[in-house]
Amino acid sequence: MMYADDTQLYITMSPTKHNESLQKLSKSLTDIMSWSSSNKLKVNQSKTEILHITSQFRNSSNLPNLVIDGVDVISSNNVRDLGVIIDNKLNMKQHIKNTCRAAAFGISKIGKIRKFLDMQSTERLVHAFVTSHLDYCISLYSGLPNSTLVPLQHVQNTAARLVTKSRKHEHITPILNSLHWLPVVSRVKFKILLLVFKIKHGFAPTYLSDLLKPMIPARRLRSSKDAHLQYNPGPRTYTRYGDRAFSVNAPKLWNNLPTNIRNITSIETFKSNLKRFLFNSHD
Repeated sequence: MMYADDTQLYITMSPTKHNESLQKLSKSLTDIMSWSSSNKLKVNQSKTEILHITSQFRNSSNLPNLVIDGVDVISSNNVRDLGVIIDNKLNMKQHIKNTCRAAAFGISKIGKIRKFLDMQSTERLVHAFVTSHLDYCISLYSGLPNSTLVPLQHVQNTAARLVTKSRKHEHITPILNSLHWLPVVSRVKFKILLLVFKIKHGFAPTYLSDLLKPMIPARRLRSSKDAHLQYNPGPRTYTRYGDRAFSVNAPKLWNNLPTNIRNITSIETFKSNLKRFLFNSHD
């Protein structure tokens, strides 16, 4: 028997039309299961969950479980999607908590053998077992309050002290600079801006490139060569969540780069100059 995993269904729900939306969702699930069965696939009902995403500033009742083909489809507060835990408030706190736990485990194991390693070997292990966790899907942290990212920064600081054998009371910024490690907030920007560069130069799929449009002025201006992107923020009512969208945040970050960096065509040169710019901006 082949199972149909990692299939997602999205539906927009009005606060006043929950029942209508749930009926529509139930019908869609039934149709999917019927189609899967006719194509020799079986939906794994035991792993099927409902996630109701809503604003943290709005009081909303939990959705009731749906019964599809005699099986309860559970309503959850968070679900896992390709290793990322998505919560019903989109604040990423549970995912960050799990990430910190996994990275801290790596730091603990490396710490036990640190005295047998040189600095270069330790840094390689840290990148493999710590930084890899911090960097996974890091662009999803874009737009989050800096306070939410503090636990990730603490983990990176601990890893940096482990590599350099620095003490707790030593200021962390010179230590990160000596390792050429960007702080977490800057790493988020770096990943997004690198993705924008790849989109602009044809190294990204169309579903991403369709999200960004070059700014074309109505008449030719001196700034026409600045390589700006269209920046279209949503209404103020959507600022909290809508401004975190890639189509809104990425152009904003890109347009804030110096013109000489935006006009670079070599990816290695772009990465080098971007990293230097973010280091200086952080300082």
